[in-house]
Amino acid sequence: MIASAALVDLQGPKMLAQESFYQRIPDMSMVNSALERFYAAVESGAPEGFVRSRIDSQEAFVSRIGETTVIVVFSDRTGFDEVDAASVKALNTAFNWLVGDGSVRAKKDEFGALVRRHLLRPARLCLITDDSLSADNVSGGAILQIVGSMGQRTPQPIQIGPYNVSVWHYTFDSFTWSDELGDMDAFAFVASPETEESHYSRVVNTIRRHRPSVPVMVIPSSDDQLEFARQIEDRFEIVLCDAVSGVPSELVLCVMCTAMMTDMHPELAQETWRIDHSIDRRKVDSRAVGHQAFFVIDKKTGHAVYTFYYETKSKVLERAPNVIAAISMFRLDTTLSGKTSVFRAGDLNYIIIERENLVFTLITGDEQNVEELRQKFSFLPELWADEEPENVECTEDDLYTSPPFTLKLLATLPPESLLPKMVPVRVEEPDWSRFRSGLVRDFLQAVWGSLDGTLDIGKLAVGDGPKMTLGAIHLLKRLGAIRLRIVVRPEDRPRLTGHLDVGFRSLYENIDRIVGEADGKNSISDISERLGVETNVLITVFAELYRRGIVTFET
Repeated sequence: MIASAALVDLQGPKMLAQESFYQRIPDMSMVNSALERFYAAVESGAPEGFVRSRIDSQEAFVSRIGETTVIVVFSDRTGFDEVDAASVKALNTAFNWLVGDGSVRAKKDEFGALVRRHLLRPARLCLITDDSLSADNVSGGAILQIVGSMGQRTPQPIQIGPYNVSVWHYTFDSFTWSDELGDMDAFAFVASPETEESHYSRVVNTIRRHRPSVPVMVIPSSDDQLEFARQIEDRFEIVLCDAVSGVPSELVLCVMCTAMMTDMHPELAQETWRIDHSIDRRKVDSRAVGHQAFFVIDKKTGHAVYTFYYETKSKVLERAPNVIAAISMFRLDTTLSGKTSVFRAGDLNYIIIERENLVFTLITGDEQNVEELRQKFSFLPELWADEEPENVECTEDDLYTSPPFTLKLLATLPPESLLPKMVPVRVEEPDWSRFRSGLVRDFLQAVWGSLDGTLDIGKLAVGDGPKMTLGAIHLLKRLGAIRLRIVVRPEDRPRLTGHLDVGFRSLYENIDRIVGEADGKNSISDISERLGVETNVLITVFAELYRRGIVTFET
């Protein structure tokens, strides 16, 4: 592996610039030793372009830049391989081109960036977690800090020793094979008792089917779950990454060491390599509390005749029907329509509407727009009256019991906003035989059959009123049958509509120049050519800006 590189003026000699991926920086005595071997090789008739030699436990490559300058590249104790040799030659070519007919000294400040670009070895890691992480999931929290938010990837690679590391984050529900995953160097998932074992089985089997030679690791969610992770290791015959850390750079380093990207232990690698700790200071996008549950409650008995949990079922939500029945005995805030009330408890709002002996209640986060929800909420009793299902509980464990009203509910009060450029992608076909309602089964099958991986939400959501197709999309997503991904294409024309926050500016270089071109007229391909930034990089940037509501796309 490559350890360092120096730009050396032979008149002296002296170092003009240097870049090291290791804590130890080569001194002039090491450079002189490499130069002595270079001169000896040239005198014996070896080509002057590239001279490779051994100095104690290291190797050195010396390549000429003009008449009086050379680049000296040192390896670590493992020496160079063919990839390293090709990278050194690419660096030589790039720096020669940069200098051209000019002065080497005038370009010495750009040497470090060229070294990092050509000599750092790319590493791609796929890290997988649940889509809902508890506070004690230390490893999952560190992964979110690396990528910024759920389902994202590092916008810029992270330097970890001689590697340029890119991290992709998937949830168990969103993990489905793609060309992107085919390029990964290692996979690791966070294990905790709350996760269904079938998720681990599906992920491991999928990876082994497509990339059997790539390491698959299990990471404990916390120190308390180390023994649980060992059981998963034994059961699925994978590798345990046993260093639990809430520090992102330490977690990435442990995954790399476990994947045998180095023969050092993480502690030794931490002391030996130079590591970019900027990811340790990143902030995770705060996730506002969304809809939690919806109940239709018999006011006389206090029992729910219909229940839908948007999030994981909890004891607080299980007790909610009795609380709501008690609340409905009192007159609350009815200023809007005389029929809708709002009650706040902690960080949750209870939005209540009564019809005869039934109490319809949405439990949602206190950051939601209550007035807007009230307007949508007013339609639900009429939608309920169309079918009046009884004694139905739709939980994470059994969404197959959903009556048609569930589709109406999800279309009217969706768990999340779906952006027009989101594309539903098939993950795993539902078990159609398990649906209690034939109407729900037939409608979901029709929607499932239309999802070809190219049809976006903008095309699926047409017309006014409750969009039943979107209700089906939400239910399929909750069933784990599909995942949603934002698809941005080179021909799309972004338009800036919001403001960049400080945190986002720190993630991307030249972000102001990039968004300055987003006028709704320039396509991403146009911006790529104008700024000299790769199209794939711009697609990643604009997809994240779109997700955050900072840009839209002109049609």
